[in-house]
Amino acid sequence: MQIKIATDNIGVAKHAVDLTNKLYLEGVGNTLQIAQAQAELDTQIAAREPLKTRVSQITHAIAVLLGQMPGSLEDELKVPRPLPTVPEFPATMPSVVIANRPDIRMAERQYALATAQIGVAVANLYPHFVIPLTFNPNASAMYQLFQVNAMSWQFLMMASLPLMHGGKMTSEVRAAQASAEAARLTYRQSVLNGFKEVEDAMAAWHDDIEYAEQLHKAAEDSATASERARRLYGAGLVGFLEVLTTERTTLNAQNMEALARLERLRDAVNLYTALGAGWKGVALTNSTLPVSLETQNVLARAFKQ
Repeated sequence: MQIKIATDNIGVAKHAVDLTNKLYLEGVGNTLQIAQAQAELDTQIAAREPLKTRVSQITHAIAVLLGQMPGSLEDELKVPRPLPTVPEFPATMPSVVIANRPDIRMAERQYALATAQIGVAVANLYPHFVIPLTFNPNASAMYQLFQVNAMSWQFLMMASLPLMHGGKMTSEVRAAQASAEAARLTYRQSVLNGFKEVEDAMAAWHDDIEYAEQLHKAAEDSATASERARRLYGAGLVGFLEVLTTERTTLNAQNMEALARLERLRDAVNLYTALGAGWKGVALTNSTLPVSLETQNVLARAFKQ
């Protein structure tokens, strides 16, 4: 779109050069106006070249992202097409959809893992032993514990009992609890950041609508002023400086409108990303969202405090 705008402005600048030459030949213009018009034409032509370079760079980057050689997609991507239509967003959406975001899902799994580690640490407080199958079947296992030939087994069993650990295992339980609390806070912060990104994207989405509309009006008004300036200049009523001023104003307004329309597409991408795109293809109710009940329960527990 920017290349098209630049090309249109090159055409306008060429028309201005032709007009100044015509007025000069008719004895109305002067060489200063011819030089100004030619300088404006050269400037417009030069301004288009970096845009072409940028298009080539983006085309090469897309090819690499698709696992292809740079330049293999130029025939397809360099064909001018209109900007894509921004998809419609639902009017309302349950907030739990952001639980589908990869960062929140990862934080939730880390929280669940840290919670599970508490159970592991607590389990280590209890004895772990195996009753051997070589004892006398005519006597009870407890009786054999006090026999001389069972002393080795008794010693082995007692060695596995965590009785004299100096508080190490208790400290491990407290450490696991602290890690779980840290994971909970991290999970909660991830959810808060997710909501913040959603709010930011929604604010940009709505504000840029008005911004793009106002720039479109400014571009139309500038184009009207530029056309009138050229007519007045052709009639000898204004100087060429007024023409240059209105032409540059029009170019700036058109470029800003193009960038605003591009920003609208970025806003859509940002909003999709912030929401995790969890509503696509599903009914927007808590019971049918592709979010597990476990995730919803953990989400609730993370915000309990």
